[in-house]
Amino acid sequence: PHLTTRQLLDFFANNFNFDARDTTAIMGAHALGRTYPVNSGINGGDGWTRNPNAFNNKFYTRLLGSNGLVDNDFVHEQQDGSGHFIWRERFDNEFMLDADMALAVDLEGFMTDPTVGSVSCSLSGNNPCPESPLLGIANEYANDNNAWMIDFYIAFIRMTNMGCDGVATCTAV
Repeated sequence: PHLTTRQLLDFFANNFNFDARDTTAIMGAHALGRTYPVNSGINGGDGWTRNPNAFNNKFYTRLLGSNGLVDNDFVHEQQDGSGHFIWRERFDNEFMLDADMALAVDLEGFMTDPTVGSVSCSLSGNNPCPESPLLGIANEYANDNNAWMIDFYIAFIRMTNMGCDGVATCTAV
C-alpha cells in the first residue's frame, strides 16, 4: 500500500506489462470495497468512496478536488494499532493509501518509512507534495466515467489473462 509513483508504475509494468494509462485505470478498482487488516494490515474504515459497492469513477473524483488537483481534505495520519499511515478524509471515514495518492502526488524522495508509509510532504502548507505525472490521466477518468470504464476493462482483461502465479491467496473475511 505504500508506493511512490515510480514504484507503482514499476510494479504494474514488471508484473503485468502495464503502461501509465493501464496502471491509472486499474487503480480505479479501489472504487469497490475497503481494506481489511488481515490482508493489508490497514483498517479501511468506510472504504475509498462513499458507496464502496458501486463500480464507477468516484475513486478519481474523491481523490481529486474540484480544481483537478489532489483534494486537500485528506490528512496523512497514523492508524491506531497497525502503525500504518493512511490519507484520511477530514470530514468522514474515507481514506486513500500512498499508492492511491501516487496518482495525484509524487511521493518520491518524501517517503520517510516505506514499511508504514510515513511521508515528509503534505497536500498544503510549507512542504507540499509535487504533482504526479499520472495526474492528467486521473483527471481524465474523474471527468469521464466512460473513458475510465473502457480503459479499466482493457487493463483488467489483460491482467486476468496473464494469470496469477505466485500471488498469495486471500482468505474470506
